[in-house]
Amino acid sequence: MGADISSTKGAFVAILVKQVDAALLTLRQAVSKFRTEDRLLCRTHTLLLGHHLTSQSQTHP
Repeated sequence: MGADISSTKGAFVAILVKQVDAALLTLRQAVSKFRTEDRLLCRTHTLLLGHHLTSQSQTHP
């Protein structure tokens, strides 16, 4: 009976570890995607700001 409980606990822990690992992978992917989108947004903002400043200097010398 002791062996059954031990193997059941081992199986439960193995499943739990796989689920946590999968959740961490999903989280890492989400953070990576967020960082990429944030970098693109910053670049776009910088380009738009540069374009705005350039057009302002051309219309108001």
